[in-house]
Amino acid sequence: MTTPHGSTAARYCEAGWTGVLALPPRAKGNPLSGFTGREGVDPTPAQVADWISTRADGNIALRLPDGIIGVDVDQYGDKAGTSSLAALETLLGALPPTVMSTSRDNGSGIRLFTVPPGLDWPDIADDIEVIRTGWRYAVVAPSIHPEGRVYGW
Repeated sequence: MTTPHGSTAARYCEAGWTGVLALPPRAKGNPLSGFTGREGVDPTPAQVADWISTRADGNIALRLPDGIIGVDVDQYGDKAGTSSLAALETLLGALPPTVMSTSRDNGSGIRLFTVPPGLDWPDIADDIEVIRTGWRYAVVAPSIHPEGRVYGW
């Protein structure tokens, strides 16, 4: 896949995602200015259409809308998010089944959940962050990780 954004951005929009962002090729960071953070806005359909042609080879990310969070579990290097998640689930009960965006096969990834809109979501444990409107974004399929792995659901 050499055109992650160009080949899939329209499909994410058609599926109802309004915060479809373009990233540089093989990158997890450096989205265009003004579309992330507390002051960020969703791109217009015209902007996404422009990026489909001008940034076709870039990765694709989703700015999560209010009412959806991503539980980002990091399990690589010295990060042990899957152990933190297992401990939380032992204490509080298992998370419901959901989809996960990941480029790894070890439990590391961003799990998406619907939640009541309008709430703030702090980070919850070591090596687990909560992605939400105004805080980060989710890199999604078929983006290419900087190390060469392809993201999937």
